[in-house]
Amino acid sequence: MKTRNIVIIFSLCFFACKSKPATPQEKFDKIRWSTMSGTEYPYRNRMLKDLIANYKLKGLKKDEVEYLLGAPNHR
Repeated sequence: MKTRNIVIIFSLCFFACKSKPATPQEKFDKIRWSTMSGTEYPYRNRMLKDLIANYKLKGLKKDEVEYLLGAPNHR
């Protein structure tokens, strides 16, 4: 009986977990990073992993970050 309950609980937990569909990945591109559609930046989530993995961001000065990512857009 105990084993059956454990299996049922495990199965419920396993099937209850919904995984989000993976965001398609693409290489960082400064122009596409800056592309805005309405009030959204549609490509940023796709490029974030590549940006973090392949570009040295820590220790950059403000002007270096702006050169890489573009000037901030304060709304």
